[in-house]
Amino acid sequence: MKVENLDLPEDLKQKYTDSGITDLNPPQEKAVKTGLMDGEDMIVASPTASGKTFIAELAMANKSQKQGKTTVYIVPLKALAAEKYQDFTERYEDLNVMMSVGKEDDSGDYLETADIVIATSEKLDSMLRHNPSWIHQIGLVVVDEIHLLTSPNRGPTLEVTITRLRDILDFQLLGLSATISNSDELAEWLNSELVESTYRPVELEEGIYQQNTVEFYEGDGNTEETEHEGEEDNDAENDDSGGNAGFSTGNELLNEDKGEQETDEEADEELFIEDKHGRPTQNIVENTLDMEKQCIIFCSSRKGAEKESDRCAKVTKEDLTRQEKQELEEIADDIENALGNPTSQCKRLAKNVRKGAAYHHAGLLQSQKETIEDAFKQGLIRSISATPTLAAGVNLPAFRVILRDVKRYTGNGMDFIPVLEYEQMCLPFDQEILLEDGSRKKIGEIVEGKNSVSVLSSNEGELEGKTVTDFFEREGVVLELETETGKLEITEEHPVRVRSEWKEAGELNEGDEVKLVPGSVSSRDPYLYEMFPEDCYVENSGEIIREYKQKFDLKDSEIAEKLDISESTIYHYKENKKACPIQGIIQACEELGFSKLETAEEIDKIKSSYGNSIKIPENLTEDFMWLLGIVLTDGNLNRYEDKREGSTYTSIRVFNTNEDIIDKSKSVFKGLGLNCYEEEREEGKYRLEVGNTLLAKLMNTVFKIPYGKKSQETKIPDIIFSLDRKLQASFIEGIFDGDGSYYSNENKYKHRIHFSSSSKEFIYDLQNLLAALGAKSRINSEYREKVNINGEDYDVNKTIYYLRVRNKNSINKLAELLNPIKANIEMKEYSDYHNSNEHRKEKSGYTEILDIQEKGTKKVYDIEVEGNHNYITSSRLLLHNCGRAGRPKYDDRGEAITLAKNPGMKNEILERYIQGEPEKIQSKLAAEPILRMHTLSLVASRYCTTENELLEFYRKTFYAHQYGTMDEVDQKVKQVIQQLRSYEFLEEDEMKATETGKRVSELYIDPDSAHSMIENLEKAKNLKESDNRSVKPVSYLFMLSNTTEMQPSPRVKDKEFEEISQALMDAEKYILEPVPEEWDMEFESFVENMKNSLMMRAWISELDEERIMEKYNIAPGGIRSKMQNADWLLYGAKELVRTKEMDTENNEVQNDLKKLRLRLEHGIKEELLNLIKYDQIGRVRARKLYDHGIRDQEDIREVNFEKLKKLIGKKTGKKLKKQVGEENIFDRENITDYFD
Repeated sequence: MKVENLDLPEDLKQKYTDSGITDLNPPQEKAVKTGLMDGEDMIVASPTASGKTFIAELAMANKSQKQGKTTVYIVPLKALAAEKYQDFTERYEDLNVMMSVGKEDDSGDYLETADIVIATSEKLDSMLRHNPSWIHQIGLVVVDEIHLLTSPNRGPTLEVTITRLRDILDFQLLGLSATISNSDELAEWLNSELVESTYRPVELEEGIYQQNTVEFYEGDGNTEETEHEGEEDNDAENDDSGGNAGFSTGNELLNEDKGEQETDEEADEELFIEDKHGRPTQNIVENTLDMEKQCIIFCSSRKGAEKESDRCAKVTKEDLTRQEKQELEEIADDIENALGNPTSQCKRLAKNVRKGAAYHHAGLLQSQKETIEDAFKQGLIRSISATPTLAAGVNLPAFRVILRDVKRYTGNGMDFIPVLEYEQMCLPFDQEILLEDGSRKKIGEIVEGKNSVSVLSSNEGELEGKTVTDFFEREGVVLELETETGKLEITEEHPVRVRSEWKEAGELNEGDEVKLVPGSVSSRDPYLYEMFPEDCYVENSGEIIREYKQKFDLKDSEIAEKLDISESTIYHYKENKKACPIQGIIQACEELGFSKLETAEEIDKIKSSYGNSIKIPENLTEDFMWLLGIVLTDGNLNRYEDKREGSTYTSIRVFNTNEDIIDKSKSVFKGLGLNCYEEEREEGKYRLEVGNTLLAKLMNTVFKIPYGKKSQETKIPDIIFSLDRKLQASFIEGIFDGDGSYYSNENKYKHRIHFSSSSKEFIYDLQNLLAALGAKSRINSEYREKVNINGEDYDVNKTIYYLRVRNKNSINKLAELLNPIKANIEMKEYSDYHNSNEHRKEKSGYTEILDIQEKGTKKVYDIEVEGNHNYITSSRLLLHNCGRAGRPKYDDRGEAITLAKNPGMKNEILERYIQGEPEKIQSKLAAEPILRMHTLSLVASRYCTTENELLEFYRKTFYAHQYGTMDEVDQKVKQVIQQLRSYEFLEEDEMKATETGKRVSELYIDPDSAHSMIENLEKAKNLKESDNRSVKPVSYLFMLSNTTEMQPSPRVKDKEFEEISQALMDAEKYILEPVPEEWDMEFESFVENMKNSLMMRAWISELDEERIMEKYNIAPGGIRSKMQNADWLLYGAKELVRTKEMDTENNEVQNDLKKLRLRLEHGIKEELLNLIKYDQIGRVRARKLYDHGIRDQEDIREVNFEKLKKLIGKKTGKKLKKQVGEENIFDRENITDYFD
């Protein structure tokens, strides 16, 4: 099925086609035929990367773009929300795409205007508790990864949210699922059509390794074997895949549908693996390296992954070149110093990375994980040993996946991992770069469309076109670099060319100089006739029609039919009495065998159906480009409506005070055969007007000059960037003559070229265009209420953007190229300053970084480019792609090898995984904490007002549908209602939430946690009023540790039980609830919570992270996760104090909570609170300042800048001084700044 045949807006279908989507794949076609575009509810179950997202996009376009309804797109992870937001905002520019994730305490009213809302199920559930009005606009709900209903953590919330939405609203539901065995049951619950497909883009070969041999089943390729035993620990990785992690290798290696396979004990093929190392995994890794491939090894625990990485490093180190070792050394240094002071884990990981191996699990810092992923994509890291969390949403290119452990520790012994998780360990691919002709194209369009375009690349300074050979995507922290040639958003790890080396973007600083690459390999020289719309006519084309008739011996009726023109006017066309439709003439020329040049020579006069004719040149001319620039900046396209005639016509106007500019404009128009109306409105103010709707339409559609008032809407069209530099220069001349100026003062050695505009997009486009010519510039802005033009003030009330070129080299480049009318831009001879400033000429090849800003986590893409492996951005910076020469490519097949560690496991693996079908997804709604939260929510939002309504609601859930009986849930719901009443969250005499109950529901906190905190906070208030010394930070830390949200607490080992028990006893007088006796069953959990409290206290006591990790057996990632949960709970606690009005007269409890929240956020002692409030002052810098006597605002003002610079660095020191009002900072290094 062709995309062009879909019932969607033409412009949208063209976007799809332009991005490479011309045909629907099998599941997409099946969804459309099943009623997707007719509003049918639908479950689509197919493998990862089989095009399910595009099915959702078709439904969204149908509902939101055609019907004006709101689409809600539910995703399981924040990272996935960011990815979808990036994708949808780029592709659907006409729609307002908004994202809502996280624990923000809001109703989502800001989403009122959204066409597409992307949210996690938790966030959507949270917003529903506030009863937002916009939900009644919903026409489509897409549930991405709906199979996560089976997840113990996320599933119940998703299930309740779907049930609730379907109960109150009428909308189309689209569920996107992985291949599961009970998709029919899911579809039946939702009363939806079921679309199932086993389609996936590549072949997967699955094998079992045992005794040095890999036996492949149901496949037709070969591969290597797998892995190794090893003493394993019980440190099982906590993942929330619910048996359905979302991993995929480079070409969707591990998402095979097993449902149609039959058991076959005979292997289809065998592969022998030589035993060189005595361990299966190491043998397989070496075999993988021999094939110039990479592999990922899945282990059941963090410790197992770390040990496996240690072993694999011994193999991978032998495969590295000297250059790779150097690159890995830099990467390893970043990993080792990620925390400032390296921890033992950081050192161990870095040691392995230096050898080309790594491990990956939830205990690593996010920056470390991303660095490993990038190095693996570059081909530097050959082997990653990982826990299943890597499979839950990380995309990495691996030819071979080795499953070392098909069992993992679950708390009840070693259990087999679910089939869904086994199958989903797979992967897959985003930015604006230059094509070989200099035109710009978003990298996301290239990647998503798998467009093997030719991009601009640099080979030892020489520009060349190179083909894109591969595509990548992932989540990454993005930096925005503002340079003298434009802005660029880029991940921290992406290599950027600086001087004589490649450097990661995250290592760059303001003031650094990065390589500037102007020019292009080729340029476009389009024929002007091709740019005119189809509804125009060619004059004097009779000779073409006559020649066409004669050559093909045609009757007039046959000519009319073949060229799609009117038969009744053929005679008039032949005799040049009427102008012929342009498409007919172009077609006739093509069939006559004319070249485009010959066609252009024939088409020299064009007109609309009622307007004056235009005499057009064969190609774009420098004069015409100048005219476009002057109209864009100092003119407009003025539309007139004749209401009597019911028609519109457009004139092109130019305004200026310079007679020479007006005269040149008249000359260009005259060259086009057009007459001008000229008026001197006031003395020295001229208006030129030409009435020609067709030329205006060309300027609007091709060159993007808006109709009417346009100042804030202007931009430079992409076509300009692909033209010859002489045409580009003429266009810039027109812009300069409109909105430019030149300042030269020889006495002060100052020369400046200035441009101004109220369009931000235009000014940055202009900066990119100047960069293409090798000129650097800087941009600033200011809000202006008035502007003075020729001595008169005019009201503007808008932000004005200024671009200035002040670098001599850049001015000389432009002086050589530009010859504007209103100024003579002078060349400055290098000899003027050559002897003393030779370095300035060299600097012309580099652009300075002016500002660096972190933009958060986004979905990012990259490409691999043949040959030099580099490409050039629209800001003319040279970047290195993620690949390297000779790196392993993605394959059209993949291998998944599972280790059988004893003879009996082979058949279990074969039957359970290779030939087994995925487990059924099962509802996890019956868990009591889940029922507490959702029952309170349903009552607090007045969705259910009686007990029967509550029970009836739960009978509509997937749980009820799946199990048939609700006896167990009914009983639990009744118990929960009583519990909520005892907490005073529900009224006693009616099914209604109290004010406190409403707030608890809105805060998205477990009612059990909220009740516990309220009791603790009440006691804190009472103690504050009697004896302030009885409430310490540990009082609140233990309160937090005792909540559901902070579980699990760190495990207390036998050897430390006595020490932590004693700490609990010592802190008992400060703990805000009774501590049980040692023999009480609850005492052990109190000890565990005390360990968690001590860990948090160590953090806010500024204890080194290495010591925290060692003492409390927690990884850096675990520390950050705990602090984030604590932050939200402290916010909730503060809100509960306010809601229940349970504070002292001086709000002492709220103040305590506020201070503790800041300390937990930054990991500081209370004495640093006055310093941490300043931007870019973290725990380390704050401690340095405090220890050197700089402790408050006054100290910062008074401290000598040289001292400040030594403590925290020049850049940070300047920013800190500015934050306390010190703008004029004396810096000895830059004393010359004061004499500029």
